[in-house]
Amino acid sequence: MARGQASRSGGRGARAPAPAPSSREADLARLQSLLARSPGDARILNNIAVTLRALGRQDEARAHLERARAIDPDGPDVNHNLGNLLSDAGSLDEAVLAYRRALAARPDAPRTSIQLAGALQRLGRKAEALQATADALSMRPDDAELRNAHGALLYEMKRPEAALAHLAYAMRLSPSLRAARANAGLAANALGMFERIVASARAVLAREPDCAATHAQLGQALVSLGRLDEARAHVDAALALAPDDLEALMARSRLLFLSGDWEAAWPAYSVRWRRADNPPPRTKVPQWQPGEDPAGLSIFVHAEQGLGDTINFCRYLPVLAARARHVRFGCQEPLVDLLRASLPGVEVVPHPQGPGQCARIVPLLDLPMRLGMHDPWWPGTPYLRAEGPPPLSWPEDGRLAVGMAWAGNPDHGNDRFRSIAAERLVFLAGDPRARVVSLQRQPPDAVRERIDAAGLMLDAGDRLHSFSDSAALVERLDLVVTVDTSLAHLAGAMGKPVWMLLPSAPDWRWGIEGEATPWYPSMRIFRQRVHGDWSAPLAELAAAFDEILGRGARGHA
Repeated sequence: MARGQASRSGGRGARAPAPAPSSREADLARLQSLLARSPGDARILNNIAVTLRALGRQDEARAHLERARAIDPDGPDVNHNLGNLLSDAGSLDEAVLAYRRALAARPDAPRTSIQLAGALQRLGRKAEALQATADALSMRPDDAELRNAHGALLYEMKRPEAALAHLAYAMRLSPSLRAARANAGLAANALGMFERIVASARAVLAREPDCAATHAQLGQALVSLGRLDEARAHVDAALALAPDDLEALMARSRLLFLSGDWEAAWPAYSVRWRRADNPPPRTKVPQWQPGEDPAGLSIFVHAEQGLGDTINFCRYLPVLAARARHVRFGCQEPLVDLLRASLPGVEVVPHPQGPGQCARIVPLLDLPMRLGMHDPWWPGTPYLRAEGPPPLSWPEDGRLAVGMAWAGNPDHGNDRFRSIAAERLVFLAGDPRARVVSLQRQPPDAVRERIDAAGLMLDAGDRLHSFSDSAALVERLDLVVTVDTSLAHLAGAMGKPVWMLLPSAPDWRWGIEGEATPWYPSMRIFRQRVHGDWSAPLAELAAAFDEILGRGARGHA
């Protein structure tokens, strides 16, 4: 999550040991004495509330703010501070109303605009949040914290180029603003500017060696560059300085996975639930706890993250089903029919149906840890199977049938690096010894027109309405060539030969080297060596493709 776009003003103070009163308690006593002489003074009531909030006495603080607002309903300070209290309590809709009331009385209030944007973002109303900071910037274009908040929101909305421009400006305005520096690092990371991040972070650490956020940022960039030993030193330094730093903890889990230390990685990966874009499901059903015997329990397992993650880790569900009384699995709608047909002993439902009568709940990606199966595990045989006829057919003429996909979900955080242009894979369709089928769902019209005009491949995209359709088509193919998408997982889970093009900064499950993966024995990985440059892996793939076509034998991909 970006830093500082919605930082709450004021902290929760702690009482000093008796008998010496803390300075805040002394301030409180002084303000209460003033209030006794002027009980109708809204400013004193507001100041008492701020002090009480700092002391962690939220209910008393709110009572004083309500009294102040009864006296001065439109007071900007009273409504700002009431918004902070409501935001602390999770009453975000009410907080938004309070912040808007404060801004109506005093529009040129950048801190209030930042808090309003934070509350709106937490409500999922990102466009409104961005508008709030944009409106404030129109009045205060050179406010560094406001510029940082606007850039951080742009980053959260997956607009890293625009974000970096605002964050760079914020750093010029206030070179010491650490939040802007950290957010600029996140945006640069999203743009793949890893070497730039390394150089910038090292320069900062030369001046500020104890900056945990910069150590974390440098560690993340070094992980992306595959320089794991260097990365480990900076991640460790970040956590020594700030043990609860989210970016450092995320970097640590990724580093452990890529290093192959699976037993340590799975517990570390629980930090994912602290990310603002990955909230845990809201439910009253208790978690299935580590060490708790599943025998006799009905357990609801919920999918998380992407379709590929679900396909990758649903292999563990039959294992759990053999140990528990009942397993109910909530997954994404496009996968329901396929998983129902493939996973014996598991009740598969669309995710919104929830846990039903289950007594425990657990995230899907926690199963390796909870089952004590830390290392990547293959069930021994393909665990997904197709049922029904394929949605597209062609005559059997001895040609190699090859499915192809060049892009994943555009909303994926790494899609700009894992997807490639369709034209880069067209060479597959140019060989008369192969029949190439496009498995790309909903390609842009311009790409579809070029495919149709060339007449080199069959287009199955519009016929793939669910993963059951995709599986039935993959079953008919001899080889699947794809980037790192759910299709790669599907083909691998079905035991089909699949060639996957992988960017230089890979997802944590793929490691940093090698053509093989223990997750899918039928998969071959073609790795990018230079960030953003697909020429080498595509040349290797082309040579391998020519080799299997030259052998003239199917099923040996």
